[in-house]
Amino acid sequence: MSLAKKSLSIFLRDGFLFVSNAIISIILARSLGPQYLGLWFALNLIPSYAELFGRIKIDVAAVYYLSKGKYSLNEVLPVINTMAIFFSAVIVGIYLIFAPAINLFLFKEFANEMKYFAIFILMQIPLTFLYMNYLYVHIYLDDRKVVNRMALMRSLISFVIIIISYAFTSFNLNIISVMMATFAGILSALFYGIFKAPVHSFVRFIYQRFMMRDLFKYGIQLYITGIFSYLNVYVVQFLVLSYLIPIQMSYYTVAQQNSQLFQKLSDAVSVFLFPSITKNENSEERIELTLKVFRVLLTMLIPCLILAFLLLKPLVQLTYGVKYLPVIIPIFIILPAIVLSTATTPVNILFQSTGKPQLAYKSLIIPVIIQIIAGILFIPQGGILAAAACFALGTVTASLSQLYIFKREYAVDGILKKLFIKKQDVQFVWSFGYSLISKSKEHKKNNYVE
Repeated sequence: MSLAKKSLSIFLRDGFLFVSNAIISIILARSLGPQYLGLWFALNLIPSYAELFGRIKIDVAAVYYLSKGKYSLNEVLPVINTMAIFFSAVIVGIYLIFAPAINLFLFKEFANEMKYFAIFILMQIPLTFLYMNYLYVHIYLDDRKVVNRMALMRSLISFVIIIISYAFTSFNLNIISVMMATFAGILSALFYGIFKAPVHSFVRFIYQRFMMRDLFKYGIQLYITGIFSYLNVYVVQFLVLSYLIPIQMSYYTVAQQNSQLFQKLSDAVSVFLFPSITKNENSEERIELTLKVFRVLLTMLIPCLILAFLLLKPLVQLTYGVKYLPVIIPIFIILPAIVLSTATTPVNILFQSTGKPQLAYKSLIIPVIIQIIAGILFIPQGGILAAAACFALGTVTASLSQLYIFKREYAVDGILKKLFIKKQDVQFVWSFGYSLISKSKEHKKNNYVE
């Protein structure tokens, strides 16, 4: 099956996830208000940073070596599960030791009120690590149905519980209801992933020196890349949390999260692009595929960007309400940078799938430093507008750095010409859109017949 057909199913899935997540975001914004929404965002930094620093990315490394045929799934899966449990326990232990200081930093004067929520959200950490293991196993198996269902189950169950809770609490949702819904979603998706996996030995750790060495050697490079990728995306959010008040944290995070919804377009391709490039031994074909995906993404994103600029203000007023109008200008600042960053996603995938993940984090060192320096200098006085500008500057710098390294390391001559959108790319996107509409009509017709 072609990459385009596989991506179409992911695109349809992400379309549903986009709508459900948007509804949840609106419900949270209206129920919690700007201040408590900011605290909710701060609370979610705990599992986010746990995944950043505690997940060594041996799950992704496993896909790389499984695709190369070096190890079997029977050998790899129990090992990565054992490691997921071990590292999540370490992260939880570190948090519990430093909990008072961490809570004071995250929640400021609300630290005492939020500390119990923080303990509860720790339960998500091992579940998330194991969920990612099984998600990558099914990606390696090229089982897009299971991959789609895991993602949909995680989102859909949370969505249903939040909607029911919202109705039963007289449209006044609280943080604990959202946490319970999130917990139920990820737990259900994990159990489904385990059930559908061909290997049912959940934990059976057998020490194999060479396999452990390979997994950690490759995983550590992806881990470092992940840290720099995360910092490139969220270091400004960290500075906003440090210098500004929870309401401003809420406004900035809403702006950044809604801008990053554009990245759903690249997610549809990225899921299967990594194993596709890994299995392809022809370097010219890999480079050509990377360039084509870049151009196709750009072709899809530019009309979306124009449409977003035209409709943003009325959409914010209609969905979030007038209290959230301050998010509009930050979104305008961030969106063009997100477009370039999203189009550059296949270059990062090429780095990882050809055994050169270090190129990805090397391309992010300077952008992260720029954001930190600019953020410290300008965010305390400039507020969320300065934060949005710092984020956009770092994102654009990262994308240009990745394209430069791509040109240098893979000897791509005339790269500027090859990055410009071609007639064939427009035709491909048109065909992709037509397939999307046709599949939607066919689905409605089948439902009608049934």
